[in-house]
Parts: sequence; structure tokens; C-alpha cells
Amino acid sequence: MPTPEEILQGLTLITNTYTWIAILWHVLFYLLIAALILKWKPSNRLLSSLLSLPLLTVSLFAWITGNPFNGTIFALSGVILIIVGNRNPDDPIDTKRTWSTIIGIIILIFGLLYPHFFDTDNYFNYFYAAPTGLIPCPTLSIVIGFAILYNGFRSRNWSLILVIPGLIYGILGTFRLQVYLDIVLLFASIILLILAFQIPKTENQGN
Repeated sequence: MPTPEEILQGLTLITNTYTWIAILWHVLFYLLIAALILKWKPSNRLLSSLLSLPLLTVSLFAWITGNPFNGTIFALSGVILIIVGNRNPDDPIDTKRTWSTIIGIIILIFGLLYPHFFDTDNYFNYFYAAPTGLIPCPTLSIVIGFAILYNGFRSRNWSLILVIPGLIYGILGTFRLQVYLDIVLLFASIILLILAFQIPKTENQGN
């Protein structure tokens, strides 16, 4: 596994070399958020599967910059989440608001505006070019934020699989890399873990 310094250099390189990919992901996420605000209600199966895709681009850029650990973890996580997501319930997402709604929104915003690694003097640039879909923490934060908002897409299995990389990178980022804002990802992962065990097992198999 690379040293912390090598990992940080790689994340900085990805963030500032492939900014156009981050911009593309921001556009897609903002369009998704707009559609959801306008009352689009996709199925749990569809939305959970779509949200697994950014993990695959994180894997791609990890391999490009010589980080096989991140590349492997995110490739496996993305593929497994897509496979398991195809068994999630096919009914519309649950839009009821609960105690976790505000937490989900905050985590989602945190992921979209992730203020690290991106070299810019203009804070507005974070709104469209923070490293979403490029590096682990912001990407996992966005996906977990959506999962918290929509009750883990009514799938305990899918939620628990997502929690695993969330905990791993929340811990590694905070304590090994000393990127202390990654504690937000660790907190989000714990909240999703709690929510996952509140999902009835009968909902776990989908329809």
C-alpha cells in the first residue's frame, strides 16, 4: 500500500488533472437533485444502481495513478452494489421525512462541495469542480447522503455493503492521512449503519 504522502499526492493529482470529470459528475448530480425536487420518484432499484456508478470512476482514476488498493476496493464496491441493487425493491423511493433527513442533506452537500485537494482561490469553484467521482471521500459521501435520505433504498444488504468502504475511508482519511474533515464520512457511515438495521428483512430481497 502507498505511503500517506504518496496517497495524498495521488489524490491531489487526480483532483487537479481530471477536473472536467468532476464537473460532469456535478452536472449529473445537480440534474438528479432537480428531478427529485420536481417530484420524480424513481424506483429504489434504479436509483441505487445509478448511484453505484461514480464508485467505478473513482476506481478507474485510482488505477491510473498507481493506487491498486483504492482501485480494487472501489471496483469491487461498485460492481457488488450494482449487482445487489438490481435486487432492491422496484417500488418508488420513500420520500417520507424522518430524523435522518437533515443529516442526509448535509452529507450530500458536503460531498458535492468537498473542500480539499482542489487547488483554487475561488470558493465558488467548489460548487461545480470539487473532486466528486474522482476520489473516495466526496464520492462516498454523496452516495451515502442519498442512501440516508431514502432509507437505504429499503435494502439492508445494499446499505451494509456501502457502509464498508464508508467506514474504511472515513477511518483512513481521518486517522492515517490526517484529512480531518473525512470524519464527516465516518459519521455518515455510522448513521447509515444504524438505518440499515432498521430496514425490515422482508424488504431486503426486493420484488
